[in-house]
Amino acid sequence: PANNMARHLGPNGIITSIRRGRHLAVFEVSKHGMRRNGFFFYTPDWPVMFKVGYKLWPEYKVGDHFGGAIAFSIQRGGKA
Repeated sequence: PANNMARHLGPNGIITSIRRGRHLAVFEVSKHGMRRNGFFFYTPDWPVMFKVGYKLWPEYKVGDHFGGAIAFSIQRGGKA
């Protein structure tokens, strides 16, 4: 996991838009008038789980604050 890296490397601020696919979320964050984009690729239902990008978990919604936490890991997934 990327938890040993600095946790706030990416875009942080208020989430202004989210586009979600099955395993990919693309989002925009606004802070002090500046807008930045990010993505999160996450495969919890595959035999091997990949997490790459900024940790925009499914429970995040437009209007929430996003802290810019980053993810990169490969581990055992949900299906055998």
